[in-house]
Amino acid sequence: MNENKILSFDKKFKALTGWKKFRYVMAIGGFVTTGVFAFLHLGFIEEDATYQTTPFLSHQNLWIVNGIIGLVCGVLFAPKKNIIAALSGLIAAAAITGVTLLYLLPRDTVYMAELVIPLLAGFIGLAVFKSLNRNSDDESPVI
Repeated sequence: MNENKILSFDKKFKALTGWKKFRYVMAIGGFVTTGVFAFLHLGFIEEDATYQTTPFLSHQNLWIVNGIIGLVCGVLFAPKKNIIAALSGLIAAAAITGVTLLYLLPRDTVYMAELVIPLLAGFIGLAVFKSLNRNSDDESPVI
């Protein structure tokens, strides 16, 4: 059953037009950027990811920038449903930022692969989009 879902996802993604694929890739890249900005805010900027004392952005600016990125990325996912998509993108970006800060704040060293763990919180935004958009099937993300 799980294999059928993977095949279905592959078929749906391959069937997308070039512009839609580009929008999805840019949106996913934007959500990854929100996690990276939080990562950099905490001072993990060296190659070995040791803690630095100078923050990348102030705490307030981090939340504002990541919120704006989330709004834009949400609209990139579903431009025909821009209000629901923007709200979902904002929620996803806030979740990614918050979980990244909570997960990494007490740490002194991290591996770059650990950035994936907070990014999973972004699926909260997708769940919000799916629940608010459950009656309409014309423009929903591939996932």
